[in-house]
Amino acid sequence: VWDVFVERVRKPARGERPDEERIAAGLDTGRKVLAALASLKAEGPWLRGEAPTLADFWVAPMLILFSKAAEGRAELERVTSIRDWLERFNDRPSARATRFEIEELT
Repeated sequence: VWDVFVERVRKPARGERPDEERIAAGLDTGRKVLAALASLKAEGPWLRGEAPTLADFWVAPMLILFSKAAEGRAELERVTSIRDWLERFNDRPSARATRFEIEELT
């Protein structure tokens, strides 16, 4: 998922051309990651249940960056359990207080 962010968001911001093959490969990986997360997600608001765990804090930053690319957002829209979880994560005061600079710019 990192390749999608770098190629679609960071490179153009620097005036560089994105590598469409890397984006396609990153999207394929992203689909697999989202499917795996959806299959592992427990009942409840967080990845493993009723309270956030290290898993939530580890996964969220990468998916936040993935969502900064239009293609990443579209993939997240297809996996509603993970999309809803990410929105919930982003509503946390700690998430709002520690935004990446790129989150504020896009």
